[in-house]
Amino acid sequence: MAEMVVRPRDVLLMRFRPTLMDDLLAVSTANNRAGLRPVLLKDYVQ
Repeated sequence: MAEMVVRPRDVLLMRFRPTLMDDLLAVSTANNRAGLRPVLLKDYVQ
């Protein structure tokens, strides 16, 4: 699997599938490496 890179203002959509836990861990790792934290989309969309 290629290394995931995230940037500020990226929107990540997740699907419930058998690899969801691995996907969540990959997103968490990428966020930590980039010094980012997840926020709720509803806080930015009206």
